[in-house]
Amino acid sequence: MKFAGLCPGRRIPFCTAEVGPYTNSMNSDHFYRDLSALGQFETLAHLENFHEVPGDWYIAFTDVVGSTKAIERGEYKAVNNVGASSIMAVLNAVKPFQVPYVFGGDGSTVCFPASCLEAVQKALCAARIMAHESFDLELRVGAIPVRVIHAASSARVRVAKVRVSPYYDQALFSGGGLTHAETILKDEKAGAPYRLDPQTVGVSGDFNGLECRWDVVPSPHEETVTVLVSALSDTPEAHGRIYKEVLEKIQEIYGETADHHPLREYLMRLTRSNRALRNEFRIRTWGKSLYERVWYWFDLWIQQLIGYFVVERDVRFAGIEWGNYKPDFVANSDFRKFDDLLRYVLSGSVEQRKELKRYLESRREKFELVYGLHPAPGALVTCMIFNYNHEHIHFVDGAEGGYAMAAKKMKAQLKRLAQSPAFPQTPEHWGRVTPPHRLPTRNGLRARRHPSYLTQE
Repeated sequence: MKFAGLCPGRRIPFCTAEVGPYTNSMNSDHFYRDLSALGQFETLAHLENFHEVPGDWYIAFTDVVGSTKAIERGEYKAVNNVGASSIMAVLNAVKPFQVPYVFGGDGSTVCFPASCLEAVQKALCAARIMAHESFDLELRVGAIPVRVIHAASSARVRVAKVRVSPYYDQALFSGGGLTHAETILKDEKAGAPYRLDPQTVGVSGDFNGLECRWDVVPSPHEETVTVLVSALSDTPEAHGRIYKEVLEKIQEIYGETADHHPLREYLMRLTRSNRALRNEFRIRTWGKSLYERVWYWFDLWIQQLIGYFVVERDVRFAGIEWGNYKPDFVANSDFRKFDDLLRYVLSGSVEQRKELKRYLESRREKFELVYGLHPAPGALVTCMIFNYNHEHIHFVDGAEGGYAMAAKKMKAQLKRLAQSPAFPQTPEHWGRVTPPHRLPTRNGLRARRHPSYLTQE
């Protein structure tokens, strides 16, 4: 049986040879493919592990406007799925190139080569229109050249590749460049040249491979916590030290990664809810004929019924070893990531969360960081399927708004800090982003180097 929703089968190639710093003599299109993969997520604390993205590449940025209000209306799954859909559309548009990306809960960021610009612009516009027509959500989309970021400030777009599993390499970003790009694109005037208009660039999007077929995965402990941490410091080296210490504290409080991972195979259940499957249906059948929509819904339920049987058993069906699917699912999940700030979804007890909050609060009081925590009963997963034999990636967010709600709390912290008379004068490197939008403060201080969703939505 041919499974609908399957991307054309392809093995994700990995580079195992050691490579040095990227140079202009190399083919820029293959910059990310040629980076060697590092072995540990904790390498984010070491600046030497990051490589500067070529100036002729672009940054694609998407976010759901008003996502917090949508989540408060109970639409957190729709917000999550729309945010992930733009990544799927871009990855399909840039085939066969490998590109780095990060999922932020209510949006995404992807870096891509200039040779793919037209295709990516059309894919982003397709995601924008789909979000509006299928979910009545406004998806802001834009693409800005990396060279613009590098020329406008001392911020840099740097990326590292981390081997999460034998079948999944995750991108980590540092240098403040993504933050600067996001700030520009969200600014009404400065971002106008880079925001995309479907009537100007055209529309052509393929969401093939995106799946939303699992119930919320209950926490294996008392709760699932979404954590955001953004460092405040006077040097990039100090930033790395702060993140290293936070990661060490998380391990001290919650134990090893396997102990606090938010997903467990025995808790994962394919959904039996029409309402839960509706989001995938709306995304994947957008722009299709009535016949195609009816057939997709019928085929989707056939797959779900078969899945109830084969996924829970170590059987081979349709050329797929389904006994490997759940273990690979857990291994290929992005429950922690880094894109100029630390994002982490973990499971634990209420007391563990309180202990982590006390630690983070003590660092915040010293003006070393700001943070956001959002507890929930479980984790929400959105999937990108390249093929069901190993090559599938799963975006993890806390249920009930996870990252977006944690960001709301983080934004409130930053505003309070900026209003405080004890807030120290801004060091030079904090002002390197030079955002067009600035926080209103009593002392006229610039907003610090944080993602702009802390000051805008």
